Amino acid sequence: MDKIFYIDKKMGVSSYDVIRDIKHKFNITKIGHAGTLDPFATGLLIIMVGETTKVSNFLMSDIKEYEATIKLGIGTDSYDLDGNIIERKEVPNITTKDILDVFEKFKGDIKQVPPMYSAIKVNGKKLYELARKNQEIDLKPRDVHIYNLDLISFEKNEIRFKCMVSKGTYIRSLGVDIAKALNTVGHLTSLRRIRVGKASIKDAIDVVNINEENGYNIKDCLDMKQVVIDESLIKDGKRIKLDIDDEYVLLLNKDRKEIAIYQKDENEYKSLRGFNL
Repeated sequence: MDKIFYIDKKMGVSSYDVIRDIKHKFNITKIGHAGTLDPFATGLLIIMVGETTKVSNFLMSDIKEYEATIKLGIGTDSYDLDGNIIERKEVPNITTKDILDVFEKFKGDIKQVPPMYSAIKVNGKKLYELARKNQEIDLKPRDVHIYNLDLISFEKNEIRFKCMVSKGTYIRSLGVDIAKALNTVGHLTSLRRIRVGKASIKDAIDVVNINEENGYNIKDCLDMKQVVIDESLIKDGKRIKLDIDDEYVLLLNKDRKEIAIYQKDENEYKSLRGFNL
């Protein structure tokens, strides 16, 4: 089986739990996901099976959209409700305008320090493993981009918002930074991923309902130019010329089956990924 699945992950379930369930159901070994979700988070988890795992980098680099809630006045070590409370601070008299003004400061290119409780590796160790051992790590800020940041509601010291962000953005860190900019502390009490590139939570299913028929093909999921070509022209990864200017192109055979991804290299296109579908 070579399919991509859009799963609506439930709260309290890890991304690996979803993968394990699918591996067991279909008795497969070649499987992966395009961007993990924290156990407390819910929403869209893209699962790739078989040959579709070869496009994981493209899916993970897509723009992502989330809905989240920040609880002001309480800070936790994990930046979410699963962590231990480490700080309490009075919440000032905040208005909707104050929140909108702060949101403006976070739009565009920003520097963000990832949370210690994350899967980022430092010297071969995941940060959350080091955090559990109380090891201090000097984390460096990373460049991320916030495309949109919109307020949904504000009541009882809880800010509910929607955001569209680049790869590598941690919404937990964003929530903590927003709270700090409002002169208090905070943590996320909810986080739901609703879009990854072309994929929408509206098309996602519960993992218990998964079957081969509700999986997607590579061409359905990649936000990439598609070109139908004679397979013989790219035999053995041969370079080709195309009358387009896109950086990447998904090549299909005459039966509209995915055969390769090619990348622009000066005036030609070179083979990047081949598929055995």
